[in-house]
Amino acid sequence: AKAASEIPLELAVDFLDPTTPAANETCATAAPLTIGTPVAVSLVDPKKDVPTECAGASGELTYRFTLPAAADLRAFVNVLRGAAIPVLSLRSAACTALTDEIRCRADNSLPLFARNLPAGDYVLTVGASQAIDASVLVTTSAPTSATADETCATAPALTPNVPSGVNLDAHDDDIADGCFPGNPDAALALTTAAPADVLLVARLPPGDTGALSLDGAACTPATSLACTVASSPIRARARNLPAGDYRVVLSDRTGRLGAVTAFARPTVAPVDVTGSDVCGANVVTIPLGGGFFVGDTTNAADDVKNGCDQAGAPANGDVILRMDLPQQAHVVFDMQGSSYTTILSVREGALCPGLEGTNECYVGFESARSFLDRVLPAGTYWVVIDGFNGE
Repeated sequence: AKAASEIPLELAVDFLDPTTPAANETCATAAPLTIGTPVAVSLVDPKKDVPTECAGASGELTYRFTLPAAADLRAFVNVLRGAAIPVLSLRSAACTALTDEIRCRADNSLPLFARNLPAGDYVLTVGASQAIDASVLVTTSAPTSATADETCATAPALTPNVPSGVNLDAHDDDIADGCFPGNPDAALALTTAAPADVLLVARLPPGDTGALSLDGAACTPATSLACTVASSPIRARARNLPAGDYRVVLSDRTGRLGAVTAFARPTVAPVDVTGSDVCGANVVTIPLGGGFFVGDTTNAADDVKNGCDQAGAPANGDVILRMDLPQQAHVVFDMQGSSYTTILSVREGALCPGLEGTNECYVGFESARSFLDRVLPAGTYWVVIDGFNGE
């Protein structure tokens, strides 16, 4: 193997005594597991025998156990040797089909968790993306009741344009909309009385990864309208969403406190701003109600140098929009759908193109592109749409 540059490298090779393959490869040959007692698991080259919603396992071993009474169940996995991602799957006694999977978890930052699991026989599969040695522990506790936001049927209302806190601590993975399987989730109900443009924004603590989805009221993969998996802020959107009853689902890897806002306004037609590329009479003005703007900067003039562009970047065209705020306003700019690495710069001043403020320039390296969420005082602003490093 060859690295792109010289880096320190360590290679450890162990020659171990040969071992026979594990006997608990399939659902039919699952080994017994005792609740409350750790079991050593060595994943060398197990076959892939059962399907799971949580991708990543190249193969798995199977373990069976019995719950004598209803309980909350947690399955912990501790990687002892190796650097792979462990994958757990809790399954009914039938085990073999994807529909037999009750819960899955492709991470060890949190245990696999199933709330109020009925008494009966179950199978736990243990897999990983590569060979590992691990310790697996299944524990039970008294069954608990789910909070209202844990199902789409009882989801609390989400008021448009108002942030709503979501605490994912001790939440189950019980909303099967296909967006971010294996992770704790919560649902909020969003109702639109008329066709609307909706932008969902979720915020999570630093270092967390989560998902934000917009679903029909049933919260199934078939009713999913948008799904984004990202670090904070996470965004998902739907234009011209028909009047109706919807669900906004937030999930994350570590079960932490987040917040969701559904920005909504009556649907507007797209406005082509390709010609709004120089300061002058042709500059398009953003109305107070916001708008949806489309265009192409390929042949536009190069009018503005932006503070967040690459130093020494080649000249490339930009588009300029004007925005007049008669009073302080909360303004959200979102460039999802753009096909290149975007720059979004908000500048203030009576004369075009104004002066760029601190932290008012955003490069959209990721697929969601540039995003700014600001409370701006009254004044005249110039919104510059550009490409990073000549794009």
